[in-house]
Amino acid sequence: MLKTVIVIAALMLFPVVVMAQDHAHWRFSGEAGKAPPESALRSAGALGIAARIDAPGGSLLVSDEVPHAFVYDPLTGRSHRLEATLSLRDSGGKPRMITGPAGVVDGSFTIEAIVANAEELPQGDGSPLTVLTLQGTDRRSGVELQVYRAHGYNWWGGMLRQDGRERRMGHERYTGSTHVRTPMWRHLAIVYDTDQRTATTYLDYTPLQTIKLDQPLGLKDAIVYIGDAPDNQSARRFAGKIGDVRLTQGALEPWRFLRATPHDLSDVSFAPKPGILPQRSGYVDLRLRYGAIGDGKHDDTQAFKRAFAELQDRVPIEYHTLYIPEGTYLVSEQVGWTRFLIVQGAGKDKTTIRVPDNTPAFNNPQRPDAVVYVGWDTWRETTGKGAAGNVIGNYLFDVAIDTGRGNPGAVALSFHSNNHGAIENVAIRSQDKAGHRGLDFSPNWPGPTLIKNVSVEGFDTGIYSRAGEYSLVFENIDLTNQGKVAILNEGNILSIRNLRVRGDVPAISTGGWGMVTLIDSDLKSNAPVKQAAITNNERGALYVRNTTVAGYAQAIASDGQNVPSGEVKEFLAGKAQSVWDAPATTLNLPIEDAPVIPLGGGSVRWANVLDFAKTQDDKQVSDWADAIEAAFASGAEGVFFPANEGNGYQIGRTIEVPSQVRYLLGMRTSIGQKKGFDGPTLRIVQASERPVIFERLGVHGTLEHTGARVAVFRHGGPEFYQGRPGAGNVFVEDAEGFFRFAKGQKAWGRQMNPESHTVTELINDGADVWILGFKVEYATNMVQNLNGGRLEVLGGFLYPVTEVKDDLPMVLNQDATMSMIFCSNAYNNDYEVYFRDTQGGITRELKSDQLDRKGPRRQIHLYTSQPPGKNSAPGRR
Repeated sequence: MLKTVIVIAALMLFPVVVMAQDHAHWRFSGEAGKAPPESALRSAGALGIAARIDAPGGSLLVSDEVPHAFVYDPLTGRSHRLEATLSLRDSGGKPRMITGPAGVVDGSFTIEAIVANAEELPQGDGSPLTVLTLQGTDRRSGVELQVYRAHGYNWWGGMLRQDGRERRMGHERYTGSTHVRTPMWRHLAIVYDTDQRTATTYLDYTPLQTIKLDQPLGLKDAIVYIGDAPDNQSARRFAGKIGDVRLTQGALEPWRFLRATPHDLSDVSFAPKPGILPQRSGYVDLRLRYGAIGDGKHDDTQAFKRAFAELQDRVPIEYHTLYIPEGTYLVSEQVGWTRFLIVQGAGKDKTTIRVPDNTPAFNNPQRPDAVVYVGWDTWRETTGKGAAGNVIGNYLFDVAIDTGRGNPGAVALSFHSNNHGAIENVAIRSQDKAGHRGLDFSPNWPGPTLIKNVSVEGFDTGIYSRAGEYSLVFENIDLTNQGKVAILNEGNILSIRNLRVRGDVPAISTGGWGMVTLIDSDLKSNAPVKQAAITNNERGALYVRNTTVAGYAQAIASDGQNVPSGEVKEFLAGKAQSVWDAPATTLNLPIEDAPVIPLGGGSVRWANVLDFAKTQDDKQVSDWADAIEAAFASGAEGVFFPANEGNGYQIGRTIEVPSQVRYLLGMRTSIGQKKGFDGPTLRIVQASERPVIFERLGVHGTLEHTGARVAVFRHGGPEFYQGRPGAGNVFVEDAEGFFRFAKGQKAWGRQMNPESHTVTELINDGADVWILGFKVEYATNMVQNLNGGRLEVLGGFLYPVTEVKDDLPMVLNQDATMSMIFCSNAYNNDYEVYFRDTQGGITRELKSDQLDRKGPRRQIHLYTSQPPGKNSAPGRR
């Protein structure tokens, strides 16, 4: 334990304010820019210990630059105002320090500081600058908080010295946030736990590294150095700024550390709350790390802004997950991020981002602005202008966005994600039913993206999409009480299933070269509406199936075609085509929903794969096969793969997924193949009745599926999926891999985006495959449907970015049945042959010049084919 109260009195202008039996707390105040003389030293505290300045002829300076207005101390439950900080440069610009005896330390302790760079550190050789040191008087044991500059970043961490041996605590790695580029205030801490015999370095309340000690640390007659190294080498002194410093008896949890905050807080806890994701899975907690309050009273805008600034767009590609615990979080300005980020709430009925009533930033409907924006630039700057097609990998799960009252310029969520991304289990609402837009896809080139289990209530426009690419997939969407229109699509490709509309405005209006595919939906007006529920202009493409319409003058008004309200069994606005005499209808394959196992609530017994590694330092694991197999054999139902260096778990042999494991969860991490190993990465071989779910987890190489067990891939999946005859059914939701389905299988896909320069992206060899939203890039033979297979594609975008080789078909159909609806790019490169279709030994082709071209794209309103029996006629052209 800490044997004595620790007190250091600095200058007269830096009085010790907080004294407690179990901690010593230094804070600074004074007039900025003043340089008080050394004679201003005084004694303070019962022990009469004076600080000293190692600055002959110089003085320390006070800075009015502070991290926030207050520092909150969870140990006392109170805040104090932070008026000034200590500059560790004297008036001559040289680094300076404060030292003082700290007493006898022979148990657990926590030492922490709120610090900032004075400027960008110079590029160096990795030699650290010492921020703060706690060291025994024999100088053989102690800890240091450090910062150094390497590879273009500032790296924060620590060092432990025991019996003269130094061990650095922290990594140069892309899985923490130790390399934030811009100078800013940080919280640094080292926690020593004598019972566990561990020392852990923390940066911004997040552990960087834990090391195990062979024997107790053993500090005797310790000394605290602020801004100094034990050997007094000024070259190693940190010349930045320091706010509060505290040394505490005991190993504190990070939620009990000091915290700079814009709010004067009282009795607020930042303790983590259980959420949907397993603990220790590697997410970053908005409350714990960034100090959001979430009580519906304090403004949390700055916490969101800092979180997004630090976690977004990490290159080389690194995904973070920002967890927003249960609570109501007020934002008074736009907040948002760019790409490569998962934002995870506790549930759309538990986590709410809310705009206070009558907020100036959102009160002008003539200059609307997004509350939450996802993409490159602010919403106002990109609306109607160029954006980017590489806004990749954005996810928003399990939250509500509430624009409050008196905010008619509020766009609740403007979302942009390419290749893969999702909005799932999200509620969007305007409390006074006067918001501008609920869900907005106005920047150029959004999608493909999966939008699932989403509700929007009370906006002029519920869902808006403007740009022509790259396709959006909606399922289980509830739109209620919009003011002008539920869905306005002015050019994109929308695939929609299970849309529910309630209100007295049109349900869907599509224009430009837009394409809408709508199935299994229910559109009802609360009062008689003179317009049609669905309107489509002469340039748009529209397909509707199995949809009920009530309360509208018409169900559909499309370029002179009018469909009465009631049940719309099947409607096609454009021309169906085939090279055979095939029916002009979709296959209407049976549709199933993927099995769901709730992540939270203790429904799954989890194992962390890191716990089964031979070392806790994942940098030293060259082959994760043993650890993964041990986690599989542990008896756990779910195994999760936290973010680690490079986001990958490399293995050198094939691993089978056992029947008791039913959930494999990643953090956009992946299981990969070591160099030289080219066999299947994973195999599903069992005939278990329990499905296996892969979520947010990639599998590099091949996943081979031979057993009659259902497999589900959500927000990730295999690079190559290879189904074998007799394998179980497959569900694919928001995935990028290449899929080969085999005879006897059934597969359902929602938002599939395979891209390859060389291989066929989708091969259906005898299976039943249903896809809602399919997007492909590059000039390959994109689809093969073979040997009795049945393939149904309801909307999507097939996009030959690169030059198309002569005589290469986009789609190859051979002795199989298909119906496909999609659009294709025809800017600079286009296929001459869109469909090469062989039935009973006869091959026919449908070429590009036989297709509708609207603006820059081809519209395949509906292509159908089926084996002999009804296909002897020449076919419709």
